[in-house]
Amino acid sequence: MNKHISKIIVLLSFSLSFNSVVAPPVRANRLERLLEERDCRRCDVDEETLRDSYFRDAELDRVDFRDSDLRGSDFRGADLNRADFIEVDLRRTDFRGADLREADLRLSDLRGMRVDSELLPHKWRRVWEIVNEPQTGRFLEGEDLSEANLERSLLDGAMLNGADLRESILNNARLWQAQLDEVDLREASLFTSYLREAQLRGADLREVNLSWSNLIGAVLSGSDLREARLSHADLQGATLACWQVEDGDSECTDLRRANLFAANLASANLQAADLRDANLRQAILTGSNLQGANLREVDLRGVDLEQANLADSDLQETDLSLTRLADADLSRADLRDAVLGAVNWGSTNRPKTLRNANLSGAELSDANLSEIDFEGSRLRNARLERVNLVASQLSYADLRGANLRNAELAEANLSEANLASADLREANLEGAIAIGTNLENADLREANLKHINLTGANLSGIDLAHADLEGAVIDLDIIEPGQFCGSILPNGRPALPCDIRTRERNW
Repeated sequence: MNKHISKIIVLLSFSLSFNSVVAPPVRANRLERLLEERDCRRCDVDEETLRDSYFRDAELDRVDFRDSDLRGSDFRGADLNRADFIEVDLRRTDFRGADLREADLRLSDLRGMRVDSELLPHKWRRVWEIVNEPQTGRFLEGEDLSEANLERSLLDGAMLNGADLRESILNNARLWQAQLDEVDLREASLFTSYLREAQLRGADLREVNLSWSNLIGAVLSGSDLREARLSHADLQGATLACWQVEDGDSECTDLRRANLFAANLASANLQAADLRDANLRQAILTGSNLQGANLREVDLRGVDLEQANLADSDLQETDLSLTRLADADLSRADLRDAVLGAVNWGSTNRPKTLRNANLSGAELSDANLSEIDFEGSRLRNARLERVNLVASQLSYADLRGANLRNAELAEANLSEANLASADLREANLEGAIAIGTNLENADLREANLKHINLTGANLSGIDLAHADLEGAVIDLDIIEPGQFCGSILPNGRPALPCDIRTRERNW
């Protein structure tokens, strides 16, 4: 018996006895027959370690080597009709003279494998060439490379438009400036791959693994990235906006349920991208373009959105707590029922604008929103308790039913704003401008209204009890005394105290 074969059988016997496990006799007999006689038609020897084994001229018709380690083995002249080599390590194996035209080589590592190329099917011949004959600019348009193991391959500048790479392995592969438009990469693995400046327009990237990959400057416009894994990926300057296809229609990037944990998306173009249910925790989005993006219900806590363009974006029910929004543009954004507590607006910078934004029902209590432009914004029923709106621009804003209790609104511009039924109890509006403001049925009890300008304001049903109106510009003749009882009048004198008579609400 060949010494090498005997050694393998001895080692296998020792391993079995050491673990007190009795192998099924059928499997043991098959393995022994495979090694001794090199004849094992339809054998099942999957998940075995058979490195440097001798299978020359062996009869291995339909043998199952799945998940085995066959590195350095000799298969010259072997009969491998319909043999199963799925996920097998075939590095440095010798298949010269062996017919592999009907063998299954899915996900197998073919690096260093010696073979007669004419005895390989076209698909696996291409895979073998890619991993063993590295070159740049390779033409692979429309090729079927699905379930191929292309780990560490050199594909810089490759033309792969329309190729089928489903479930392929491209970990650590180089794809710099590769053309991958409309490629199918569903469930493929590109972990730590180099895709800098690659073109992936309209690509199908559902459930792809791009974690830790370099995608700087890559173009992914109109790609489908649903449930893709992009954690720690570098997407600086990448384009993920809509793609104008030939028929004039546009396809927008779909990132629903994508994992972008700690991904770097600085200056990336995500215009109109769909990011619903995406994981953006600890992501960097500084200077990114998210105009018109759908971020509804996304958890953006702690995300860096400094200088980001969020104009026209959908941020309904989004959690923006502790998010950096310094110098961000939120104009016309939909922030209904969003949470903006403890937002970091920066020490000196402020968002460019929140003009015409929809913040209806938003949670903004305790937020620092001083000097921000809210002109024309909708803040109906927003929760703004103790908020800092000093010197903010709120003209034409809709604040109906908003809770502004204890809010700081000194020097704020509220001209033509609608504050009907708003709660402004104990709020500070000293020096505010409220020309033409609608304060119908607003509650301003105990508010500081010193030097406020209420020229032309609608004061119907307003409650100014115990408010400080010293120096205020207001026409008290149009309201009932009970509406400002207990207050300090504009001339500094006290008004009638509040009692049952003065507080009879006939106003």
